[in-house]
Amino acid sequence: PPLLPLHAPRPPSAMKTQPNNPRWRKLFERFPAAVDHTRHLLHHGEFGLKAVAPYPHRSSRSTMMLTAPQIETMRRALMKKLRDGPAASKTKVRIWARVFPDRTLTKLPLESGMGKGKGAVEMWAAAVRPGVVIFEWSDSSVRAAEIAAQYAADRAPFKVKLVRRPRMELDDDTRVGLAMMKHEKAAIAELARRGAGAAEAAEL
Repeated sequence: PPLLPLHAPRPPSAMKTQPNNPRWRKLFERFPAAVDHTRHLLHHGEFGLKAVAPYPHRSSRSTMMLTAPQIETMRRALMKKLRDGPAASKTKVRIWARVFPDRTLTKLPLESGMGKGKGAVEMWAAAVRPGVVIFEWSDSSVRAAEIAAQYAADRAPFKVKLVRRPRMELDDDTRVGLAMMKHEKAAIAELARRGAGAAEAAEL
């Protein structure tokens, strides 16, 4: 078959579904013992998709498992609605995945003997607790974010909700101060430009 030129656009690559070089073949500790107290905050984008409720008949503090195929399905759903949806933005939307499948899920073969530890690795999953942000994105309208969040929530194994970064409320004095700083910076830049022009004229 003919080779593609180097400048030909490549199809978008999928998200990684497992670690590159895992230290152990499978993990017997299913849930991480340490708790990260910053995973409920938005770090990159303006909008986010946050896990709210666990499976039925579970407590609100229980850990949920989000498999790699489910993460990829939700990511593709967000990309589809944010970039090609009815209220899609004309600017390029950036999406960040805040969870990574680093836990192994095993499955025993048929007619296997009793005992644990013999199951082969079936797939990789991420341990998600209620309140953890799963995805973040920016450069989209509120309407497009609501449509995309609902479309991705229908493909999640548990309940999720749309969250938005709170805008900083400024009082009148702060607004006036920021405006004065902006005008001062513009004036300083103009004086520097005039000074550079005068220096060049003196050299001539």
